Amino acid sequence: MIVFKGITHVFIALILYFSIFNFDLVTSIAIALGSLFPDIDTPYSVLGRYNIFTFIMKHRGRLHTLPGLLLISIVVYLFLDDFVWGFVYGYGLHLIMDTITPMGIMWLYPYNKHYYSLFGKRKNPHKARIK
Repeated sequence: MIVFKGITHVFIALILYFSIFNFDLVTSIAIALGSLFPDIDTPYSVLGRYNIFTFIMKHRGRLHTLPGLLLISIVVYLFLDDFVWGFVYGYGLHLIMDTITPMGIMWLYPYNKHYYSLFGKRKNPHKARIK
């Protein structure tokens, strides 16, 4: 089974980006934060440890959607406009990488709440794990 840890998201995003573009510290930080941010909805992630609202959030819920990417990126742009493109890149690549895992993400949210991955479409992978 394919599982990505936070460091894996960051490492792959940075390697791919800087294999094409020149190194830049600000962009590196933006990419790292963007690739970690979607997992802020779980207390087991790097950023989620500091999120006091994880108990009401569902992992791979709304933050793992295109509307989630858009809304969070707008907020980042409003406060740190030079930072936003690296953040969007990291966040978007995180979503793509999570599509490679069996659980997948809700690519068509809010139109439908099916999770899509390279392994197929599932209605609710969270319920599938309850025994």
